[in-house]
Amino acid sequence: MSRRSDDAIKVAKLERQVHYLMHQNQADEALSLVDKVISEGDGGMDVQLLRGEALMQLHRFEDALKTFEQSHHLDPTDARILAHKGAALMRLQRVEEALAAFDKGTKLAPEAYAGWYNRGFAHAHLNRLDDAIADFDKALEFAPDSGAALVNRAMALLRLGYYREGFAQFEARFMIEPGIRELRTYRQQRWRKGNAIEGKRILLYAEQGVGDVIQFVRFVPQVAARAAHVTLEVQLSLVRLLKMLPCEVVAAGTQSTSFNLHCPLVSLGTVLDVQLDTIPTQVPYLKAPAEDSDRWRQKLASAHGDKLKVGLAWAGNPQHMNDYNRSLNFEQLMPLLKVPGVAFVSLQKGLRDAEAAAVRSVGILDQSSELGDFADTAGLIESLDIVISADTAVAHLAGALGKETWILVPFASDWRWMLERSDSPWYPSAHLFRQKTIGDWSMPIEAARQKLSLFAAGQTPDRAP
Repeated sequence: MSRRSDDAIKVAKLERQVHYLMHQNQADEALSLVDKVISEGDGGMDVQLLRGEALMQLHRFEDALKTFEQSHHLDPTDARILAHKGAALMRLQRVEEALAAFDKGTKLAPEAYAGWYNRGFAHAHLNRLDDAIADFDKALEFAPDSGAALVNRAMALLRLGYYREGFAQFEARFMIEPGIRELRTYRQQRWRKGNAIEGKRILLYAEQGVGDVIQFVRFVPQVAARAAHVTLEVQLSLVRLLKMLPCEVVAAGTQSTSFNLHCPLVSLGTVLDVQLDTIPTQVPYLKAPAEDSDRWRQKLASAHGDKLKVGLAWAGNPQHMNDYNRSLNFEQLMPLLKVPGVAFVSLQKGLRDAEAAAVRSVGILDQSSELGDFADTAGLIESLDIVISADTAVAHLAGALGKETWILVPFASDWRWMLERSDSPWYPSAHLFRQKTIGDWSMPIEAARQKLSLFAAGQTPDRAP
């Protein structure tokens, strides 16, 4: 066996070991294994790439970028390295540089799916959605069944307002991430566009996050008006809040066979042929249980009297793949906290000890320990005057309750917030404060601060932020 073959076998074995450890969320062990191999004198390009992958999983993006750049020096003609380098740059929010790397990759390997997909992903994050769609189309020429390309193309269409095509193509989400978005199999048929449901019993179920559920349960009354019976299966934290809907509400994991048809909740977008001008916009379409609203109203009146009461939520689920783009650090909200005459209330759950101490140190009322489920949170929100939130479930809940809701939106927003708009077709009471530069929250925070100052002074400025 030649030395080259022997080296290839060693690298292949190392790759299997590293990827197994990473799959087990043991990236630190994977990194130690690779570093040991490098210390023994094997620092070739493939080994460096494995090191960079481990660093990426550890969120050490600067170190990963340096490693990929070292790999690029070893072989400037390998498109794989440019793809990895671009991925690190994306996580560092250096998107223009990432696009340049992906662009070079497509030139080195013009018939490779990954290069065009990555290029489309970067274009989407720069809000160049027509270019993104063209890139995803090119990627699909080489991998027609790519769920990732189809879903990202769908989200670009939805951001542009092309709901019919976008929702239809968004069904490809079931081709990816089976552990998160899994299309269930039942002996009963799936409800599809055009199928009659009159006289039928239908199961609707959550297959995405809490915010998506809150957004799409607005369609339940439409379905209930046609079907004989609707069962809605959602996360346990939503069950008590959603009991007000005209359906049976059960917690996820509940076994139910008493239905004729089933449908994932977000798929109502295509089943009901939702268009921008047909979105049900009557708010509130959710309401907190009376005992929760009364309890919080009395508590806040006792604590803060007649002050303007503003709820704050600045971060979403850290496990969300886009959380680095949409969530803020608490310290970034400080300009808001300087507005006089405002009583701030934290709606943020899961605070780490240091963050909880920082919240309390500036006089924010932190009642997170009393927010057991979303009915509790809804009761608190109904007792506030304004909710200011990042793109989280709290923003959806406040909008569904018809509360004055100010949403801090990243430069490349989620599909539902579309492009450039300061209002939302989904939530009439929402105002969107958008980043003007990728990663820079200072401008939307300042715009919100100025508007909050007017509200605190008893003025009611126009709706545009």
